[in-house]
Amino acid sequence: MSSVLVNCSHCEVSADVPAAGVLLDLGAAALSWICLECGELDEQEVPQTLLQRLIDVGASLITSDVGELPPHPEAPPSGDPFTLDDVLDLHDLLEQPSWDDHFEALDSVASEAPQREHTHQRMADDAA
Repeated sequence: MSSVLVNCSHCEVSADVPAAGVLLDLGAAALSWICLECGELDEQEVPQTLLQRLIDVGASLITSDVGELPPHPEAPPSGDPFTLDDVLDLHDLLEQPSWDDHFEALDSVASEAPQREHTHQRMADDAA
């Protein structure tokens, strides 16, 4: 396993960091790692001539130009929180043979309340 000799700018300790433990930003030509001594995230500029060598020994590549990220899957949707009463109502609704008709009727209501559309769509997707 290859390692990279780095000098922490926070605690000024030199350390051999495993190549897989460093992040290489090609756009900024910078190397980032977490110092094993002080635990701080450190960054150091890297000459262009060393970039390919770092890639070859196993440094992970990142990009600083990621644009707008999609919402995290665990990010809560906007609107009222889902309550235990909602769970019971959904359970009762799913026991009916025509439960999907109820969700189709919600499409017209959803256009009036956009934050509820996501909640009801998620309920329908989870039930399917």
